[in-house]
Amino acid sequence: MLDLEGQELEKPLVLIKPVHWVTLWCFFFIFLGVLAIASWSSITIRVAGKGLFFNPTEIFSITSPQAGTVSRIDVNLGTRVKKGDTVVELQPHRDIQSEEEGIAFAIEVTGGSQVIIGQPLLWIQNKSAATLQMTGLILKKAAEEEVEIGMPVEITVEGVNPVDYGRAVGKVSALIPFWTIRSQNLFPMSHLNIPSGPEQFTHLIVVDLIPNSDVPSGFQWTSGNGPPFQIQIGTPCTFTVITERKKLISYLF
Repeated sequence: MLDLEGQELEKPLVLIKPVHWVTLWCFFFIFLGVLAIASWSSITIRVAGKGLFFNPTEIFSITSPQAGTVSRIDVNLGTRVKKGDTVVELQPHRDIQSEEEGIAFAIEVTGGSQVIIGQPLLWIQNKSAATLQMTGLILKKAAEEEVEIGMPVEITVEGVNPVDYGRAVGKVSALIPFWTIRSQNLFPMSHLNIPSGPEQFTHLIVVDLIPNSDVPSGFQWTSGNGPPFQIQIGTPCTFTVITERKKLISYLF
């Protein structure tokens, strides 16, 4: 068929396929796969810290009533102290006695230490404390605002191999502000070995351990039954607070 100018109007059209159409389809399906994975997968946002096992509402410190030198320490970690027991001897000569009964879980000084008035010498947990808690310091001051009561916590306990026994499980039960007063610690800092210094911290974080009466430790672990023994008061640990779980797709769009 010819038009007015003699050109053909009816002629088969030739569809030209892209040279790399197979590659384009592969990229398309890969993109769909990444999108699906990102929609289902998530990244866990954690805040780290260091702590000790004790109940912060049931502790007291024995402080130095004078400046001097520690000549003798009469208790060890785990010692059961009675009211009136001598716990530290200072020079010039003075015996420091406990005013309460409990268990010594942190000793802040050694023989020969120079101390000032009001300096904590050791810490004791009241023997009537019903539950063992983990109390610690968050390692980054800015991260304190990210932590809220009820958030899950995983605790790596010193002396417990997490590969074999997992990590202790708990939840944030309290955030206690102002744990220092006039440069005097209200927390046994010397056991944490925090390199950045205590002046960066303003809150204690208290964690309730999730109970499990079927295992030796008495609380829940991430793997199996946990260690075949109880965790003692004053045991050091590191912990992570799980503050958020973000979908991977949130980073793509």
